[in-house]
Amino acid sequence: MGIVPVAGDVAGKGLKLLLPGRKVDGLGNPATRGGDDIGTGTVNTGLIGDGQSFAGHGGIGINSDGTLPTTIVPEGTSLTIPVGHNRGLNDTAGQLIESGDVTGGMQLQNRLNNATDGSRTYLPGSEVPNYVLTEPDNPFFVNPVHPLQNSITVTKPTPLSDLLQPNMGCVNWAACTYEQ
Repeated sequence: MGIVPVAGDVAGKGLKLLLPGRKVDGLGNPATRGGDDIGTGTVNTGLIGDGQSFAGHGGIGINSDGTLPTTIVPEGTSLTIPVGHNRGLNDTAGQLIESGDVTGGMQLQNRLNNATDGSRTYLPGSEVPNYVLTEPDNPFFVNPVHPLQNSITVTKPTPLSDLLQPNMGCVNWAACTYEQ
């Protein structure tokens, strides 16, 4: 991984973020894990993933009747989606979530663009949007993401229904939730 030039402490972790020469949206939001063209660059946090986060690009298609596809969280598993529906996730915030610091990742994301509004934890038996996780370097997206070692990644688009398994414990969605 490369290192982004630094400016200021992020979430008290010594993680730093600066956006010189990178595109930002009209609100000044930094690069996300989504498919928009907000920016590029790498972030090296020195963190290791806790193995409980799905990491990469994320999104969801809409059914022909206008509804979202859904799946059911299996027994022995709970799922936290730290950003609201149809929202992006900053790469550094995603890495904090992947490291097990879900609160720190959500606090950082909230400071950047208030995208944590609508975040949820789904318990076993709950119906959840069947988001699709794609590979971190998917060429469809302008911005690659930089998952931490030990995070759960995919090599092709994979729906949440295929990722969630019984008895996984508490897992996190460290990806965007954009409608595609």
